[in-house]
Amino acid sequence: MKKRYTLIIWTSALVMAGAIVVSAFSPTGAPAGYTGSPGDGQNCTSCHGGTATNVNNWISSNIPPSGYVPGQTYQITATNNHSGSAKFGFQVSPQSLSGTLMGTLTAGTNNKLVGNNKYVTHMLANNTDNVWTFDWTAPVAGSGTVTFYGAFARGNPGPVALSTLAVTENTTGIENQADYNESFRLYPNPAADHVNLHLPSGTAGPVSIRVSDLRSGIKVLEQTILSGNSHRLDCSMLPKGIYAVDISTETGTISEKLILQ
Repeated sequence: MKKRYTLIIWTSALVMAGAIVVSAFSPTGAPAGYTGSPGDGQNCTSCHGGTATNVNNWISSNIPPSGYVPGQTYQITATNNHSGSAKFGFQVSPQSLSGTLMGTLTAGTNNKLVGNNKYVTHMLANNTDNVWTFDWTAPVAGSGTVTFYGAFARGNPGPVALSTLAVTENTTGIENQADYNESFRLYPNPAADHVNLHLPSGTAGPVSIRVSDLRSGIKVLEQTILSGNSHRLDCSMLPKGIYAVDISTETGTISEKLILQ
């Protein structure tokens, strides 16, 4: 009886361990924050192992060469070009240099959104489907270049690839280009101990300002403006370097690069 009791305990332990393994490596989509972007700082090798390889053209779109039009919706395609018989998976996110979500994602068929709708990933990995499409609604005017960061894996363990797609903003057809450029200003740039922020007239508060180190993506300064179109940002406590400044309002987020010297 004693040996039989011990066998039952070990059998139960093995079943529980197996359940844990299956849960940890479930093919029902990647957890949020694994695109390999500067803001995320990690990719699918965290679970799949190995070393990630940088590849080109695994993310494509129907955005014209002239660039996206703010507020318009476009189709984005992610293609996992790994070879082999294991299951395909992906995760993509359109971000600013500091990792802020740019625009709005709509999951599409067989996909789902994770991380407060910041990331799109596969709903159920399988051996045959390696192409996914989803929609992206472009951010507000003045947002500038947006980069789609993507991580692609096949199998576990399996190869991991990283790919990006940078899309520019279409500013053609604007009657007064000077007015467009004046809608949002960060000056002086390069700056020393302070920088002035000018917002378009009629911008409703509150306005959130986030400054992050461009290389690490770590937030170093954050402020909120309740009202007004001009603001002086004290940068005297920050070391010299290159930073990403994200300005978030109720209509969207604008990202600019700031040089402190």
